[in-house]
Amino acid sequence: MINRSFHFGCPLYWWAKIRKVSDIRYRGFLSDSWSFFIFACRNRKKRQVHCCGLRRCLGLDLGRLFCALLPFWHFNVFVMSRLTFLGTGTSQGVPIIGCHCPVCQSSDSHDKRLRTSALVSTEQVQVVIDAGPDFRYQMLRAGVENVDAILLTHPHRDHVGGLDDVRPFNYYQKHPMPVYGNAITLKALRTTIPYAFAEHRYPGAPEFALYEVDDKPFRVGDLEILPFEVMHYKLPITAYRMGDLVYITDAKFISRTSVEKIKGCKILVVNALRKEPHLSHFSLSDALALIEEVRPEKAYLTHIGHTMGYAAISAELPAGVAMAYDGLAIDF
Repeated sequence: MINRSFHFGCPLYWWAKIRKVSDIRYRGFLSDSWSFFIFACRNRKKRQVHCCGLRRCLGLDLGRLFCALLPFWHFNVFVMSRLTFLGTGTSQGVPIIGCHCPVCQSSDSHDKRLRTSALVSTEQVQVVIDAGPDFRYQMLRAGVENVDAILLTHPHRDHVGGLDDVRPFNYYQKHPMPVYGNAITLKALRTTIPYAFAEHRYPGAPEFALYEVDDKPFRVGDLEILPFEVMHYKLPITAYRMGDLVYITDAKFISRTSVEKIKGCKILVVNALRKEPHLSHFSLSDALALIEEVRPEKAYLTHIGHTMGYAAISAELPAGVAMAYDGLAIDF
């Protein structure tokens, strides 16, 4: 979370105060500096900067000086983490091929849902949760050029079907892709994409470094991750807590032990397939019951089927609960 009071301890703030920068210019300075600080922090490898806001406010020479020095300034206290929904749909996506229902025929962009996946970005790392059949397009659409790890929830095709497309990341990053998942998921990968684990791999095949998770926390760079178990009908799958954010998909049952690990979070992402009960997924009422029990500050619904249109369902949801949609980004 960005420290929103940082301006008052910032040399630039006091410089502007002493110089008595006018209200209009000062507001522009604050706005430009927010985007500047976030941009500089989040692009740790390139350390690119946009200087126009600082130059306009501080003057050309001083602006250049700060722009030259700021890429080397340590920004940890100012940086927020962000989750971006890469996909919010079910195993078939929305619209479904050949379906003429109102949601599949909707012109509302919120009703266009790729297979469920998310991107978590911090100052140091970018981590993807699940890599389904839409993985390649999701990376291109979101402009993702580096991935430090992939967290898998379970081995169903709509969550692992795009793993072959890590090959460009292997090539550019020069190492196998770290993949985290429970024992069942990692075992299934060796059957799903056996050529990636062959003793004599074909040149250009994807490379993975597999890490088994249980109920113990682990770290990827500056991101601490707590995995915990939920049930997808009879299949144990993995949900993840990262600080104040909890991400759950494909759940049908959550034990009391796991519920305790969810409590205290500020943001809860949870699956809600449809209004009607389902054998292996939370219905809308199931998801709302969990939200009511856990009481996060904000909850987002994902893994949404084609019977739930964004506008209609959004109008029915209680305060603090929202339908997620592809491209939505939330800070935590």
